[in-house]
Amino acid sequence: MPITAQHRNLTVRFLLYHDETLSRFRCHIPRSILHAPRRRTMKALLSLVIFGLLLTLLVGINLRPAQATHEGSDRGVALDEARQLAFYASGNGNVALVDVSDPAHITLVSDAIHTGGAVEDLFYDTTTQRLYIAADAGGLEIWDVATPTSPIRLSSTPIFYGGAEAPARGVAVKGDYAYVSADWGYLHWLNVSDPTNPVDEGANGYGGNPSRDLHLSADGYLFLAGPDTVRYRINDDGSLTVWGANQYAQSYEIFGADGYIYIDSGVHTMDILDANASGFPFISNYALANIEDIFVVGDYAYIANGVDGFRILDVSDKENVTEAALDDSDGGSALYVASGRAYVQVASRLRVFDVTTPTSPFVLGAFDISGPACWGQQSDVAELTIAPLGQAVQIAWADTGASQYKVYRAVNDPYFMPYDATNLVATISSTTYTDTQALGDPHTNFSYKVRGVDSCVPASGYVERVGEFDFSLMPGTN
Repeated sequence: MPITAQHRNLTVRFLLYHDETLSRFRCHIPRSILHAPRRRTMKALLSLVIFGLLLTLLVGINLRPAQATHEGSDRGVALDEARQLAFYASGNGNVALVDVSDPAHITLVSDAIHTGGAVEDLFYDTTTQRLYIAADAGGLEIWDVATPTSPIRLSSTPIFYGGAEAPARGVAVKGDYAYVSADWGYLHWLNVSDPTNPVDEGANGYGGNPSRDLHLSADGYLFLAGPDTVRYRINDDGSLTVWGANQYAQSYEIFGADGYIYIDSGVHTMDILDANASGFPFISNYALANIEDIFVVGDYAYIANGVDGFRILDVSDKENVTEAALDDSDGGSALYVASGRAYVQVASRLRVFDVTTPTSPFVLGAFDISGPACWGQQSDVAELTIAPLGQAVQIAWADTGASQYKVYRAVNDPYFMPYDATNLVATISSTTYTDTQALGDPHTNFSYKVRGVDSCVPASGYVERVGEFDFSLMPGTN
């Protein structure tokens, strides 16, 4: 919030902003004024600085933009792609471990991971098969998941700053070091070479307080969201060196990729910054509220969009971002994207999307640790065929993954609308149905439709139909 104060011919520009722990101000003064010889000028300068300080105290506390925070919620997704295992925050400080090798039939592997706080972020280290959890008031937790059915907690480490515990918000791991954004406790690095006894070796407060989201990019840089948007180089000893920052770009969520930084600005926009230029200058923004997580792959930004669902943005033109797709059938708190699939978590639920074509995503499957997964819809039954078997007919169709199929039949009505009360003749789990004694009566002709159903997912439609038709051969005359 820039404020300009003027005293005679002297103008001083103040920039006020709020960092959620205290109000600060910056005073931009021309160098020539600082060397002015006249006492009168310096007196005027002093009065303006005092004015800026008073103004900060009076209004600075109200400068924080309206923004829904994630503190105290459970959110996070991580993936072991080699073993086809997904980890997701399932509520109440817990993490569910599920088998996603068949996304249409996700199964629970373990629900034994219980943390000492709300789950704020997850990071999976493929080399050690360890899961790192930023657990809010529970600090940093490290779990051994080498045996997926029996996770073992190796350690739980509180993060201290100024003699008090600071809540852990984000976590990333590189080599023997874990990096934890600790809210008002800045950004810490911990030596985890002994995962049973992590050692906090330091903290960096360049980005201001609170330290929020954290992202380790594919090229090994660490990006931090906070009052300032900062990129760090990770040194050989695990310490951090600031490697660029935008001190005017406040951020809540962050993702760095291919020389660009994508942030949730906190004022209902996703901003794109140029990480190739000094100061990370602003390129563009896209109006969007309720951003809870950002993941960028190639030309697309995948957004966990809170109550608005799962959204995909085309960012191929950084100055003209457009919406590629939206699924608003459920919410989105966190996500992970890999190998043409997006894993989207909200509350106790995980949905898996096929994003091979980002403009046309579709749900492959879903899982809810609290009960049946009830999102999406069964695929329509296809490849419906009919063939005679003596006096019977056999109906067959392609497997859509439904747990059961309902077969409907109508008499002398090929365009019938199926109703369970009047037309349902079978509910079966196989993909064939035999109707005995269906042939032979020219006055009775049958038509069939089939739909797939599950316990709570909406049933499929009735796209295809088949039927049998009998007719009499009348003797002819010469």
